[in-house]
Amino acid sequence: MTVSPDQQQLMRYQAQARSPVAAYLMLAVFGVLGVHRFYVDREGTGIAQLVLTLTLVGLPVTLVWVLVDAFLLHRYITEWNLDLVQRLSTAEQPLNV
Repeated sequence: MTVSPDQQQLMRYQAQARSPVAAYLMLAVFGVLGVHRFYVDREGTGIAQLVLTLTLVGLPVTLVWVLVDAFLLHRYITEWNLDLVQRLSTAEQPLNV
């Protein structure tokens, strides 16, 4: 079975795209640890949330931050997925093997 280049690109996108459901589950369960931020490639602020939470003094700040993230997370996911489309559209097509 031969897969067309368009189908290959679509499969790559589907394999790498970020899911809003998964991101919001991460936010709900592990929000104060910043796991959802690592998921959308925002490692720096994810580390900051983790450190603030572990210090316990910064926990109230992190709780407010997670509440704000609940409203911004969809935008982060959209940006990640649009950037993924851009990266995939500029990548070279691999040889069909």
